[in-house]
Amino acid sequence: MQLYTQACTGGDPYGCVRLGRAYQDGLGGLTTDVVHAVQLYTQACSGGDLSGCTLLGGAYERGVGGLTMDVTRAVQLYAQACSGGDLSGCAWLGTGYAKGVGGLPRDETHAVQLFTQACDGGEILGCVWLGLEYGTGGGGLAKDEMRAVKLFTQACDRGSALGCALLGVEYATGGGGLAKDERQAVKLFAQACDGGDMFGCAELGVEYELGGGGLAKDQTHAVKLYTQACDGGDMFGCVELGLAYENGGGGLAKDETHAVKLYTQACDGGERFGCVALGDAYKNGVGGLAKDQTRAVKLYTQACDGGERFGCYELGLAYETGVGGLAKDVTHAVQLYMQACNGGVIEGCTSAKRLKP
Repeated sequence: MQLYTQACTGGDPYGCVRLGRAYQDGLGGLTTDVVHAVQLYTQACSGGDLSGCTLLGGAYERGVGGLTMDVTRAVQLYAQACSGGDLSGCAWLGTGYAKGVGGLPRDETHAVQLFTQACDGGEILGCVWLGLEYGTGGGGLAKDEMRAVKLFTQACDRGSALGCALLGVEYATGGGGLAKDERQAVKLFAQACDGGDMFGCAELGVEYELGGGGLAKDQTHAVKLYTQACDGGDMFGCVELGLAYENGGGGLAKDETHAVKLYTQACDGGERFGCVALGDAYKNGVGGLAKDQTRAVKLYTQACDGGERFGCYELGLAYETGVGGLAKDVTHAVQLYMQACNGGVIEGCTSAKRLKP
């Protein structure tokens, strides 16, 4: 750490980046101090180190280190880093285009180009997100779950905690040619969470909540993991934490208003499942919201357009019954139910079967 400190103090921005990472992760005998890490990333970025700009963008996106969450600012920093040749910045910029956040249009084709650029250049996060696109057939790619699993495995083997978490999802669902193995999924989620990936923590929380993979059901521990994930900037974790607050689970006092805040935070942060949960809140008038079917339908549409299967199911219900300003359209409802069914939503399968002649 002395060398990094000397380099940073002497005006070497890369030294500031390395020192910042050490403070962020509590390495080399340092006490974890994310606020100081962000200060060092800011210094590095201002000094011309583009990896510092990418790390600073990540802090803005998650709203950590004393920063207010600002996805627009994050995207600007990722773009600055990518245009200067930082491949990690290109990978993170790709996620902005994939989700259509931070003032960017939703453009999965451009996202795939950025992920491919990063992956081909050796940036493992680019390979992880390219795997996600192969898994869904996004951005003009032919759907190829086996290719996705190869990319996740490659990333996990090279130390990517997110790659391990996503490989865990494939084992949990039996995707990409893998035999379903919830115990292996739990191991991978735990490995990812221990490695600092907040999505892995959230998925591990789901396993504790359901008692999957040989774990004893433990809602209290699940809530701790959801809180850790949400506080660390994972929007899926925020949704799961919101559901716990809405239902009063895991030792939490029931608080629908706080649940709605978490759903809104997640939806605004690009988590489409959060948009579904927020749509449900408007549909049912919870958390102090007035019932608003029209607003609910808009949120379900946003979620479904973004590839969220439960959003497609809820939108199908709205078309079947003709609510939220929609004309009743059973044919389109069946299409949406099938879309949900193909994504693994059992209710979508049964609803489509019920309506098909």
